[in-house]
Amino acid sequence: MGAYTAEVSLEHLTDVGISWTLTGHSERRKHYGETSEVIAEKTKRAIDMGFHVIVCCGELLEDRQANKTMDVV
Repeated sequence: MGAYTAEVSLEHLTDVGISWTLTGHSERRKHYGETSEVIAEKTKRAIDMGFHVIVCCGELLEDRQANKTMDVV
């Protein structure tokens, strides 16, 4: 259950005319173990392919509910 962000390739996005993407979504960090290094690589690749990138640095829902947003970010 969930959005499962980043399950579409940059090539597919290009094919349908999309020029913006997200990297670093908390869901990817939590469920797929994406590190800051992996996110940096993905971000660079997207930029190199001509995408505009929004890099997420947000917290998990549990962190937000525990008022830990600023600690995490």
